[in-house]
Amino acid sequence: MLALFFFFSIVNCEFLSNDQATPSTLSNITLTQAVGRNCGNSNVYDIYGVDVSPWPPSPGMVGILTMNGKFVKGTYVQEIVLGTCYNSMIWNYDPVDVDKSWPTGEVVQFDMVVVFPNEHGSYISNVQLTAGDHICCWQFAYNIA
Repeated sequence: MLALFFFFSIVNCEFLSNDQATPSTLSNITLTQAVGRNCGNSNVYDIYGVDVSPWPPSPGMVGILTMNGKFVKGTYVQEIVLGTCYNSMIWNYDPVDVDKSWPTGEVVQFDMVVVFPNEHGSYISNVQLTAGDHICCWQFAYNIA
């Protein structure tokens, strides 16, 4: 299964004004591809996109997930959760505590370091922000050959 390192960072992009906060100004140009789709918009955190590097993932390789977005509504974030499903079977979830609040309009980048699985097959992963309630979700699929 996908191993999640408990290295987690939050980059607060205070240097950007609201009119400059676009996905292209927030994305790290060294990341290879924005992937996936929104799997649960709650009108709290507007996800610009999630970059996964390396893309596509390779067996056992260390990777970085970067989620960029803006808090449309000020809120408290309890944790970020990475869920992974192998070959359409059981989901496994790895939560990491965040325990922080952000005001309305704050542009925030969440980064997670992961180790991609070694087992060959089809995977679906999603990254979620929660606070007891669902804040947002981004989902992407990949294969390990």
